[in-house]
Amino acid sequence: MDTDFVFLTEGHAMWSDMLMQILQDNDIPCIACPVQSTRPAIYSGLPKGVNIFVPAHKKSQAEEILKGFFSNEESQQSQ
Repeated sequence: MDTDFVFLTEGHAMWSDMLMQILQDNDIPCIACPVQSTRPAIYSGLPKGVNIFVPAHKKSQAEEILKGFFSNEESQQSQ
């Protein structure tokens, strides 16, 4: 079995937590790694970015979930 993890997406920590829960609910393991910020310390109160990685053999399934996640988010914002 392929155990190499590949990059899926980057987002804010709160958004990433929701996406990771959805991935895990669909039996897709995932790893979150904080994005190293180059912003000055004055901006340290802004939400931190997170990179999400999934197993290479599950990436296409994760991308479909990611597309659905964004379409649901966009439809809720337009209401």
